[in-house]
Amino acid sequence: MAVKTGIEQLAEKGLIEKIVPDPDEIQGLLAAADSCLTAARQSLKDNPVRSFAQAYDAIYEACCAFMKHQGYWMAGEPSHRIVLAFCRLTLDEKYVRILDAFEEAERRRHDDMYDGRFSMGGDEAQEMVKKARTLVRRLV
Repeated sequence: MAVKTGIEQLAEKGLIEKIVPDPDEIQGLLAAADSCLTAARQSLKDNPVRSFAQAYDAIYEACCAFMKHQGYWMAGEPSHRIVLAFCRLTLDEKYVRILDAFEEAERRRHDDMYDGRFSMGGDEAQEMVKKARTLVRRLV
C-alpha cells in the first residue's frame, strides 16, 4: 500500500480539490500580493502593526496564487489555514520557516488585538516585511 502525500490527504479530507488554473486569476492574486507588500513598506514607520498585517496579507495572496498555479484550491469554506498548510507541504524549509514566523506573529496579534495589547516595533515589522518579500518573490 502506497503512502499518501500530504496533498492527497488534504484532498481525501475534502479540504482541497483539483482545479484548472486560471492565469488571469493567478495574475490578479499576484498583483494583490505586490500591492499589499508595497503598502506594508509604506506604513512601516507610521504603523508597524498595520505594516505587519499588510505583509501577512501579501503572503496569503501569494500563497493563494501558488496553490492555484499548482492546480488546487479549497473545496469548502476559504481558510488561511488550508492555504498555508498546502504551501507548507510544497515549499522548501526556508520558506516554511517564514510561514511559521508569520503564523506565530499573527496568532499573537489576533489574541491581543481586542485587548489593545499587541504592539510590534518598527524593527520587528521591518524584518517581517523583508521575510514577506522573500516569500512573495519565491512564489511569483
